[in-house]
Amino acid sequence: MKRVLSIILSLAIIISSFAFVFADGVDGPMQKAKIKVGVSADYMPFEYYDESGNMTGFSIDLMNYIGERIGYDVEYVNIPFEEILTSVINGDVDCAISTISVTQERKQYVDYTREYLKTNNITVINGQKSVKFGESYAVVFKKGLGEAPYKESPLTEKEALYVKVNQAITDLSHDRTVTKLIEKYELNKPITDDGEYVEYSAVISGGDPGAMTSATSNPASDWAIADIEKAKALNIISGNYNFPGNITREGFCELVYNYVSEFGKLPSDDGHIVFADTDNMKARILNTMGIIKGKSETQFAPNDLLTREEAATILNRLINIVHPDLASTELYFEFADSTQISDWAMSAIQRICNIGIMKGVGNNSFAPKDNYTTEQAIATLVRVYASSGISKSDDMTFADKLKAQMPTGSNYMFSPLSIKMAFAMAANGAEGNTKTEILNALDIENLDEYNEYAKKLIEGYQKADILKLDIANALWINETNTTQKFSEKYQNTLKNFYDAQVNGSTRDKIAGEINSWVKEKTNDKIDSIISDELAKDERFIMALLNAVYFKAVWQNEFDEDATKKDTFTDRNGVEKQTDFMNETAYYGYYNENGTEVLALPYKNRVYDETAGEMLSYDFDVSMYLVRGDYSENILSSLIENNSFKNRRIKLSIPKFESRFDTSLINLMNNLGVVDAFEEEKADFRKMFDKGNMYLMAALHKTYIKVDEKGTEAAAVTALAGGTSSVPPEPIVVKFDTPFTYVIRDDANGEILFMGEYAFVE
Repeated sequence: MKRVLSIILSLAIIISSFAFVFADGVDGPMQKAKIKVGVSADYMPFEYYDESGNMTGFSIDLMNYIGERIGYDVEYVNIPFEEILTSVINGDVDCAISTISVTQERKQYVDYTREYLKTNNITVINGQKSVKFGESYAVVFKKGLGEAPYKESPLTEKEALYVKVNQAITDLSHDRTVTKLIEKYELNKPITDDGEYVEYSAVISGGDPGAMTSATSNPASDWAIADIEKAKALNIISGNYNFPGNITREGFCELVYNYVSEFGKLPSDDGHIVFADTDNMKARILNTMGIIKGKSETQFAPNDLLTREEAATILNRLINIVHPDLASTELYFEFADSTQISDWAMSAIQRICNIGIMKGVGNNSFAPKDNYTTEQAIATLVRVYASSGISKSDDMTFADKLKAQMPTGSNYMFSPLSIKMAFAMAANGAEGNTKTEILNALDIENLDEYNEYAKKLIEGYQKADILKLDIANALWINETNTTQKFSEKYQNTLKNFYDAQVNGSTRDKIAGEINSWVKEKTNDKIDSIISDELAKDERFIMALLNAVYFKAVWQNEFDEDATKKDTFTDRNGVEKQTDFMNETAYYGYYNENGTEVLALPYKNRVYDETAGEMLSYDFDVSMYLVRGDYSENILSSLIENNSFKNRRIKLSIPKFESRFDTSLINLMNNLGVVDAFEEEKADFRKMFDKGNMYLMAALHKTYIKVDEKGTEAAAVTALAGGTSSVPPEPIVVKFDTPFTYVIRDDANGEILFMGEYAFVE
């Protein structure tokens, strides 16, 4: 719990020191071009959101200065304070700066920097009441709890109530009672020595270290290394853990939640508090799904260590929900310690052992009451995945794989079409493993067939009239840095199938020429893609460009007079005013199974007065707004199965304009494209009349504007090659929380653009 820096009523003073923390054993931010910093932005004047929704404060200024001095961009992630240290330990963030007190207990989990602030810590109490002191927690006592001056065992629900700092100050100053149940109690000596329990009294002090899912980061045992690497690839875990250490019930809950989010369907969180001892959202959702249960109707016991029989039971429920078709054998395991297995766990243990998810511990024993380690928990989840027979990569399209790697702390947009086409053009000049890796990542089985498809797509979009969708491709050779030329066969392939221009230039002119081309092809929406620094690099010999420009009007335009300011709540829970477009009309709408989708069609056809009919094209473009579970396969299935119902909708959607740019190297590396970016492994000899190259840069820039008239969007992908070297009542649909948007050509199944609106810019 954070420190209160005001004297209210009577007080006790404790000296506190603040620092910021790194996970123990994890290298600092100097390894990265960007440092991700955890912050609990609710504590003025150190870290908080100002009236404009910007994170600010003394800690933020300090961290910005550090980032500037070491030459790294700082990305802030707003995290509840009780989850700060867990996020550092698990590798969700690189470090945290959030007025975190230095304590010996926390030093077991994390590394501290040097202290940057010392301040008086003030305990706030009601001066008219006698108080018992809670060492690390805000505690309210009720009258009649016994004669002891303090209580060493956890208090019951009727004995103590939980207090938030700000609310406690208000309540105490007005002598009000407080009504939130305390989560954990660690009581020490009383401030007063009269030993009397009063009706309501409170203390605010100390820092809550939170419920750690892992302690200090320790390397995995040899037997678990392969499973842990697989778990990282499956997004079940990220970062470092105390792999050999015992895992808590809450820690296992986190891992199971990650598994379900990847391979199952998560229901929406209704916010209903299920357990009295935790408000962990993931525990609530898994309880709703029937995967986890408490130790009683009201107690989850998040910090209790997980036992082997508890693990088996939870894994069995997970399989029942996510992989209901997974069968087990009829073999019955008679363990030497079967009498120690709880009745409620016996059938689950039999099934889990039958499937091969868990095994005994030797001597024909299962050891049901023994604690379960983090690496055992991870390994068994990997075995669940392996036994299920599913393939994560098979279930995800190229667009989905890119989306999974997009930032969560900002808006983004990318064009799967542009990226795919650019790398497909590069693949036409590649051979061997370089070509194989690219095609596998792009989900292209036959490059010749894709070339034909790309040609048809480009020509079809060129026929558009009322809807503008232009695809442009080009090649440049840097004649200053190389005598190589594009091979005649490669030029002909790209000209014939991709309508690509081939250009020659010099080191001094190439950036200007390419950027002018980009600006022209995107209708001035993107003005550059090649930096002067890249152009001057002596290794830079070629560039391959794809540009996509899109402009369309809504089939049902929004009334500009109906656009009003309204509140958008971003991913961090910050509310901010922005313009919302409003319209009541009939739209295709789907809202089932945790997925809400609304279709916003564009005008795709124009009336031909000569022919006296509507002209139709080989495409059908709409924007889809999505909240909840999303994948391209889900959307395709909804469209193909006519799952959208035509409903009268009272729609509100933000009016927005957004830009995004990113390097594609790490993204494509994660999809298995490695050789193309390595000088000694890349094989692009087929692209040139002589010599070779490797991809030294892969850049992507996008732009989108959504307003009352329609949508304007643009994307550029650049691959830079280097040498060695009265109607019914309307359904109210208000997109005032983060949503995904997809601009899709339904006729061809192409995702033209995909993005997420999660923050007001």
